[in-house]
Amino acid sequence: MRLLLIFCLAALPVAVRADEVAAPAPMPLPTVVPAPVSPSVDMSGNWSGTWLSQSSGHKGPLNGTFTKIDDNTYAAKFRGRFFAVIPFRYSVNLNVVGSDPDHLYLSGSSRLPLFGTFQYSAVATPTDFKADYTAKRDRGQFNLQRR
Repeated sequence: MRLLLIFCLAALPVAVRADEVAAPAPMPLPTVVPAPVSPSVDMSGNWSGTWLSQSSGHKGPLNGTFTKIDDNTYAAKFRGRFFAVIPFRYSVNLNVVGSDPDHLYLSGSSRLPLFGTFQYSAVATPTDFKADYTAKRDRGQFNLQRR
C-alpha cells in the first residue's frame, strides 16, 4: 500500500514557483525606421497670389512666407484681404506628407477665431503653391507663386 501511495504521489504534477522557471526568450521584433524625407523642393521664402472661396465666391490677394523648420515641417504665415479692404493674418504649420523630385505634398490645420478649424492639403513645386482648404462653412483654394 505504501508503494502504491508513493507511486501515486510521484505521478501528481509538481507545483513549481514562477521564479524557478526560465522565461522563454522573447521573439525579436523587427526594427522599423522611417525613411527620412529629403524633399527636392524647398518652399522657404516669400510667395504671392490669390485666395478663392468656392463656397461664397469671395476672393482676394494673398501673400505667404514659408520658413523651413525641419525636413518635415514648414511654418507658413499668410496675409491677405477679405472684401478687398479687411486685412487678415494667420499662421499654420504645414507637414510634409510626401515628395517626389518635382513636388512637395503638405497638409496641416489651424483654428481661426470666429471661423473654426481649417484643414489644408497642398502641392508645391519650385515656383507654385496650390492648396485646397476646407472648414465647416467654407472651402476654397490658395494659388501662390514664388516672388
